[in-house]
Amino acid sequence: MLSGKSFELILNAAAAIGKLQIFLVKLIRFNEFAKQSSGESGKASQTRALLFDTSFLMLAHITQIYGSELITGCSECQDTFFTQWVTRCLPEDGKYKSVDIGMPVEPSKVDFLLSALTSGSDIAQGPPKWHEICTNTPYAIQEVLFAWEHGSISSDNIKMILNYIKTRMLSLPVCIVAWLCSYINMLSEEARTKPLSILQQLIQPLQGDSLPQYYSERSYLMQPIVQKMIHDILPPASRRPIPQYVPANSLPADVMSKTLKAVFSKGWLETERLHALKALYSLCGADWFVDRLVRVGNRSVYLRSNSGRFNSPIPNEKSIFVPKRHLIIPN
Repeated sequence: MLSGKSFELILNAAAAIGKLQIFLVKLIRFNEFAKQSSGESGKASQTRALLFDTSFLMLAHITQIYGSELITGCSECQDTFFTQWVTRCLPEDGKYKSVDIGMPVEPSKVDFLLSALTSGSDIAQGPPKWHEICTNTPYAIQEVLFAWEHGSISSDNIKMILNYIKTRMLSLPVCIVAWLCSYINMLSEEARTKPLSILQQLIQPLQGDSLPQYYSERSYLMQPIVQKMIHDILPPASRRPIPQYVPANSLPADVMSKTLKAVFSKGWLETERLHALKALYSLCGADWFVDRLVRVGNRSVYLRSNSGRFNSPIPNEKSIFVPKRHLIIPN
């Protein structure tokens, strides 16, 4: 099982060598393979559920970073579950999808999921397959929300249901959050309180010692996906504070120096550092940004390891000196 950071490293490498779409197609094939679970039980069923859940989260993460065109433009993926879900449900570019054109609802499967959610029974033992569970769970949550609004169930019941969902599959919170972001935008201000409460409870990580298998790795993948949807789609008054990548009490030049030093020391670009560089570019403009990059580049040198290979550039004046070359920047 890959950790979130390992996945980002693989993703960046695939993008750098132009093989991201090949990687994407293989992930979609994994996801399609894992959605079939009829006749399985025990360890095989659990493994298939983990494969479906993890591949779904990876695909959602890639789609948010590189855009849905990478998937929808691939002829091999047109009829797959994930492509259809992205087209109909996933908010993108600050725009939410209409709940009226979402995935087709199957009332019998919604009823089964409602019964499982309220009783705590295993949803994997029923007739719906994993992709059908992802499709119909948002509508089961809609029924739960209506019951809560009419006083039929308590807030404790809501917490129990949402915790149960998070112990099963973390692709389910992603599907529910996508639906909630669209649904909340259609409500008046006073009608948003309970849907927002469900949303906030749903994205809170589980705590404790007896967490599901690989929960921390899957949660690491899920959190950026749901947070991006919330910040991009929800009305401003309903959002959480957006992380400040350039603090108000820090100079942009210091933030740039610190960010690039962290990048060089690791040898690759993390998502958080990428956000910081994007914020600096937006704040200070292209001329300043390029000027600072050139300055850092001119101060950087390469350290040769014992194997004879070059390591990442380190902005350190006391390192082994390598003659600098002129940089030509095109207009």
